[in-house]
Amino acid sequence: VRVDLAGELHESTNTSSEEMDSTPTTDEGAVADKDIFIHKYQELGRWTFEQVYVSVLFAALALLWIFRRDMSFSSFTLKGWTSIFEEGKMISDATVGMLIAVILFITPAKPCNLPGAPEDATSKRTTTMLDWETAKKLPFDIVFLFGGGFALAKGFVASGLSTWLGERLVVDGVSLPVQVFLITFVIEWVTCLTSNTATSNIMIPIAAEMANAAQVSPYTIMIPVTLACS
Repeated sequence: VRVDLAGELHESTNTSSEEMDSTPTTDEGAVADKDIFIHKYQELGRWTFEQVYVSVLFAALALLWIFRRDMSFSSFTLKGWTSIFEEGKMISDATVGMLIAVILFITPAKPCNLPGAPEDATSKRTTTMLDWETAKKLPFDIVFLFGGGFALAKGFVASGLSTWLGERLVVDGVSLPVQVFLITFVIEWVTCLTSNTATSNIMIPIAAEMANAAQVSPYTIMIPVTLACS
C-alpha cells in the first residue's frame, strides 16, 4: 500500500510540475492568464486629452504625407493638397513634419498626463505637449548623419559628379562581372567605416551612370551595389 501511495504521489507531483512548466508566466513568476491581460488593460484607464490629441496629429501627419503629391490612377488623377499653393513644390515631407512639431510645441498640456510625470504633478495646463527638455533627447548625431548623407548625395547628382564618376569607372577591356565584383567589394569595405545610408545615396546614382555608360540594364549594377551597402 505504501508503495502504491508513493507511486501515485510521485506521478501526481511530476504531472503538476509539468503543467506548471508548460504554463506561461510573467517576469514576476505569476501565472500569465487572460485575467492578467484584462487587469493590465484596465489599469491603463481612459484615454487622456493628450493621448487623443497626439493620435490625431499622427494620423494627420500620415495623411498629409500620403496625399501631398498628385496620385495618378488609370482613369483619373487625384490632385495633391500642395497644388492649392503657388509654390507647392517647395513643400516637402520635412515641411509637414516641422509643422506638426511646432503644433506640439505650442499646444498646452497637463503635466500629470505626460509620460514620466511625478505623482505630485499638477493637473493644470502649465506645459506643452512637447518641450525642449524632451526634444533635446533626440539622437541629433544620427539625424545629422542621415541628413548629411542625403545632402551629399544630392550634391553628387546636381553637380554632375555622379555622371562623371560613373563614366570613368567603366573600364574598357574588363568584363562586366569583374567590374561589378570590384565595385561591390570596395563598397562593402567602405560601409565598415561610413554610414550605410549615406553610402547607398551616393553610390546608387553612380551605379546607374555606370550601367548607362556600359549600355546594360541599370539593375545589373544597382542591385549588387544596394546589397553591398546594406
